[in-house]
Amino acid sequence: MFEILTLVAIFFVSIFASFIGAMVGGGGLLLIPFLIFLGIPPQVAIATNKMGALGLSLGATYHFWKEKKILWKYVPLFAILSIVGAYFGANLLLSINDEVVNVAVGITILLILPFLFIKKEIGVKHTEVSKLKKIIGAILYFFVMIFGGFFGGGYGTIVIYILMLFFGFTIINANATDIIPCFLLALASLIIFSINDIVDYRVGIILFVGMLLGGHLGAHVAIK
Repeated sequence: MFEILTLVAIFFVSIFASFIGAMVGGGGLLLIPFLIFLGIPPQVAIATNKMGALGLSLGATYHFWKEKKILWKYVPLFAILSIVGAYFGANLLLSINDEVVNVAVGITILLILPFLFIKKEIGVKHTEVSKLKKIIGAILYFFVMIFGGFFGGGYGTIVIYILMLFFGFTIINANATDIIPCFLLALASLIIFSINDIVDYRVGIILFVGMLLGGHLGAHVAIK
């Protein structure tokens, strides 16, 4: 009975986390600590969350694509950076123990919080930026993708700020344009984690379905 209730709780928390994630990013910052709180080892929690991230991306893509919010000319660059970043980040996670991961989770939460209060007026309308600024943004994006492959919690929020500050995106365009690179990041990381047998597929399937639903709803509300 307790196990069933735990799985139900994971399902509803995954819906809420991906609903938030599809609008402003950072869903994993809630979901991963919740999985660890339930007793799932940190490495397994992070790896399994990638299945949920696939669901979030698929759920949100339909609305962003339909409403033409994806800036396609940037997708190939971000996709390449995401896949390469996932490779380095995922292998970094595999190389450290759970105690270090626990500390990293706590530190990450503290570091991400300030992003919620930075320049709230940005992202309201598209702005033109210099080529140099875009190059700097691409470099920062790559390092955040490494972080996304390693942990993932909150990386979406940082990416949104990078795309708004260094590429001039609106918040909706930032969310929409990053949705395909986000999918590729999750997929590449998941393949590496699956090969190393640290994915809980039972929990992962629940996360996939819950975050598919939450991502679908979150993208719809974000656009409206």
